[in-house]
Amino acid sequence: MDLRNIYRIVFHNDLDGICCAAHFLQQIGSGDYVLHPVKTQIRGEKFERLISSFPKEDTVVVFDFQYHERCKIWVDHHINNVLPREYTKLLVNDTTALSAFQILNPTHAATEWVNIVDACKYPNAQFIFESDHPAMTLNRFIKSTFPHDMIYCRVAEILAKTNIDFERTIGILGLNAEDLVNRELEGCKRAAAFMCVHAEDISVIFESRSGEYPRYAEFYAQKHIAYAIRQVSTGNGKCQIEIGYNPFHRHKNNLDIGKYMKEHELLQTGGGHHDIGGGVMLEKNSEKFIQDFITTMTGDDCMEKLAVDPTDSVEVEAAEMVKIGSAKSQEEGREKVVMEGKIDGDNSGLKL
Repeated sequence: MDLRNIYRIVFHNDLDGICCAAHFLQQIGSGDYVLHPVKTQIRGEKFERLISSFPKEDTVVVFDFQYHERCKIWVDHHINNVLPREYTKLLVNDTTALSAFQILNPTHAATEWVNIVDACKYPNAQFIFESDHPAMTLNRFIKSTFPHDMIYCRVAEILAKTNIDFERTIGILGLNAEDLVNRELEGCKRAAAFMCVHAEDISVIFESRSGEYPRYAEFYAQKHIAYAIRQVSTGNGKCQIEIGYNPFHRHKNNLDIGKYMKEHELLQTGGGHHDIGGGVMLEKNSEKFIQDFITTMTGDDCMEKLAVDPTDSVEVEAAEMVKIGSAKSQEEGREKVVMEGKIDGDNSGLKL
């Protein structure tokens, strides 16, 4: 296939997508390109607008994200409800792969760690937040840094120059592994304070921005949580919903979450893997969606139980702060309780 040397490289802004972009940069050498990192929420209409903004003569390649008919090269490994009519060697969607990078370069030394991170093949939740392996340090930086396209682009370009060597890359970036660990543990404390728990093992968090709390924080804070639901507004009356299963839970997950998200009638776009999935919907429908999921898993139809329990230790401490005047509101009280470390949980790592 005759490909033009001006590439629009669209890639998911996680470790897998960034490594895919880095690999492609190595392949094109001195070719002209523009990098376009995309977050999970840029699906459906927003993704269509992004691709449509590219000049028609440019070559569009997409890694670790949904398909678009303008793709000349497309590599993904998610269940997706927007697929090409035909597959070729340049259009690949292998849902059996643990990462998109594995499809591109299965023998690369970095593939094992990209697979571990993307498919959550960690030995336990503690490893996620406490390991100082270079791949984990880089992933922490990607997840915890303020979301800015230039950061993801810079990481991709450095990875390309180091032949996707995680240790050399974090050295060039000047990352401090210990600082990043402490920052994530602080995020776990906050997540533990603000999540609602239903039926003892389903948690719900409403984020004010995407990635406000570290991924898997629910499972680190409370080991008995089986399913974690997160919702964040994406604007224009829509929101992103994500459901993840605790891979360290004592019980097996019998629900194909990716398929569930793809097929649910309230989701405009959706998909994912067996143990994690996400989608976009109208924000006004999110409460019903959450209720549907809880009913599916427990048979319990009572959204009111998602309300904050006033007997919760954080709520009690916050209410006392409001009473004595050290906090102006219950929300401010919660924030102070969390920051001061006055929080109950089953993981001592939360006590920083």
